[in-house]
Amino acid sequence: PSETTIQGDSVQRTVVFELQYYRDITFRIVPYGSQSGGTVTINSE
Repeated sequence: PSETTIQGDSVQRTVVFELQYYRDITFRIVPYGSQSGGTVTINSE
């Protein structure tokens, strides 16, 4: 699988992905400042 790193800052951003299958992506969030990190997986609604 491929991995893409998105460098963030203190400004809120919206990221849009186009995927063939939503379950194929996992977000790994690194802590920024006092924010917590974690891993987010996309689930169907």
